[in-house]
Amino acid sequence: MAKTTSILQDMSATDPDFKVCVQVDGESRVKTVIWCNGKNRLDYAHFGDVVTFDTTYRTNLYNMPFGLFVGVNNHFQSIIFGGVLMVDEKTPTFEWAFRNFIDLMDGKHPTTILTDQCKAMQNALRSTMPHTRHRWCRWHVLKVLKEKTGHVYNKHSAFKKEFHAIVNEETDVESFERMWHQLIKKYKLQGNKYLRRIFKWRDMWAMPYFLGTFCAGMTSTQRSESANHLLKKFISRSSPMHLFVKQYNKLLDSRSQAEDEANYVSKQVFTVKVEDGGDFVTCDCGFFDHVGLLCCHSLKVLVQNNIGKIPPRNIVKRWTLWARESRPLHLANEGEMGELSSQTTYRRNVLYVAAMDLIKEAESGSESFQTAFAAICEAKEKIASKKASDMLIDTIAEQANPVRHTITDIGAAAALTGHLARPNASAPPCAADHPRQPQPIEGIRSLARFRRLALIRLRRGDWAKMSISESFA
Repeated sequence: MAKTTSILQDMSATDPDFKVCVQVDGESRVKTVIWCNGKNRLDYAHFGDVVTFDTTYRTNLYNMPFGLFVGVNNHFQSIIFGGVLMVDEKTPTFEWAFRNFIDLMDGKHPTTILTDQCKAMQNALRSTMPHTRHRWCRWHVLKVLKEKTGHVYNKHSAFKKEFHAIVNEETDVESFERMWHQLIKKYKLQGNKYLRRIFKWRDMWAMPYFLGTFCAGMTSTQRSESANHLLKKFISRSSPMHLFVKQYNKLLDSRSQAEDEANYVSKQVFTVKVEDGGDFVTCDCGFFDHVGLLCCHSLKVLVQNNIGKIPPRNIVKRWTLWARESRPLHLANEGEMGELSSQTTYRRNVLYVAAMDLIKEAESGSESFQTAFAAICEAKEKIASKKASDMLIDTIAEQANPVRHTITDIGAAAALTGHLARPNASAPPCAADHPRQPQPIEGIRSLARFRRLALIRLRRGDWAKMSISESFA
């Protein structure tokens, strides 16, 4: 411990804003050590509104848990506010660590703190940070869930997909709870104690209950997990305490270097030009040329110039909803059957997207549901009626079409179609061995007229008044 104390004293001598607190037991043995340098304290002053805390890392020869206080800066990079070495993970130890962390940070409490599901940690936060919103790390909740539901999670691939869709995408409280119960019932997980527990505490981790809580984009202590991963690169688990402290400082230096690089990039100056009367925007950062989307510099210039729409020439069709609505050049001359609207796959996709949008809008309330359901029923009736009328027209037209049926008996033809095969007045009497052959063009024209008249009569409801011979008169 003497070497560790010497290193901490050296850090205090070179950094006037460095602070450290040590807790000892009755025999003057070190129990807990927490420290932070001047850079950590300055970062916390600017970005300490949201903090994640994690103790999954075990270090040094004594297997002491090491806790990291982590936040996020203006570049959305993980930054470290401080570290604490503890002898155990009991409520009194956490209370000491949290209380002294606030003292080191000049009494500033975070707005939100994210932790794992440790009960001792939760109790300590309730007493030391009563006005701070405490939430669970969703990443950790899902990690444990995989272990507690392994028989279902690994056996049913659909369960994983459905569960993550509920947890990561659903933002409505009622929908979340309904879909949760449906999923539990579907996979017969009503008896799973862990699932019952996390549902009871769903306001601590589920997305619908996070919407009113500021988290600076951090809904998971995975930031701390990431920092722990970096610790493993710098520090061996078998390292003695003094070497751990020395290597930890190297980790802080690497984070500062990454932040300096981000600051340098953010301070670069780019030239944005609005061309062609506002129809096109260019920026010499090259993002639009490389990706096909406007860069943040271009968007900022558009906002400052009160241009409320993306310039037409900056809209790349491949990134829009209409990316598939034109035909490739090699299919451009394939005739009407190649039109997208006549392709079954295209129609199915368009209808599917429209139906999903309708479901999303209609499921929120009883009135919207009734309206949507009535509209669907009406559409189905209209489609069925249209199909029935088309089938009736096609059936009758097929019987009356002289092109499709070779009639060798003039008498039979006359009986079927009346004047359809009317002989010329100067022609000799009809004989079975000299039948008049129907003309194809006449048949096609007659059929077209028949279909038009039949459709009109069907719409009027007086189909029975129409005779087949009337359509060809």
